[in-house]
Amino acid sequence: LKMKDNDDEIMLIVALALLIIAGAVVYLTKYFVSTYLSSPNVVNDEEETSLPLLQIFDSQYSKHLSLKRDFNFSDIKWSNVLTLFLNGEKVELVNPDPKSLLSFFIRDEKGLKGTKLGCEEGGCGACTVVLAKNSSDGILNISVNSCLRPLCANDGMAITTIEGIGSVRAGLSEEQSRLVKANGTQCGYCTPGWVTNMYV
Repeated sequence: LKMKDNDDEIMLIVALALLIIAGAVVYLTKYFVSTYLSSPNVVNDEEETSLPLLQIFDSQYSKHLSLKRDFNFSDIKWSNVLTLFLNGEKVELVNPDPKSLLSFFIRDEKGLKGTKLGCEEGGCGACTVVLAKNSSDGILNISVNSCLRPLCANDGMAITTIEGIGSVRAGLSEEQSRLVKANGTQCGYCTPGWVTNMYV
């Protein structure tokens, strides 16, 4: 076909491309419906059966993910007491607010103002603290943004803030000492976050 100008040619190409895309969408939709949603025959324990999609997922993947759907909620130990360690001190909270964040607990309830609040969205790192928890390899120490971490997510764990790492009175940690000697801070506001991150 010979076009009068470039605009007509471009319009024809766009129209053909849209037809091809529409055909592909129709084909893929039919394939998906016939393959996954129309109760296909699935081999399960040496027997072909017709199963809904959720049962297919369970039979194929639960053995790999070790999922168990037959658990009993009475087997779970429930408690209204949150127990954690803050700078080595055991803290028990009865009926803690599930909306409360670790940063506000540290600063407002415990008065440890070394943990700073900056962006309050996990970007600046000024609120970083050290979290110690049990793992299959023993005690695992990680740095976390306390402004994003719910308080209730720390049950049975140990939290170390900048005050627990070191101070002028109690003695500076190696990380703090090196920052002081090398004049490694600027305004100093986010320095506690640097130290707790390096401390891990």
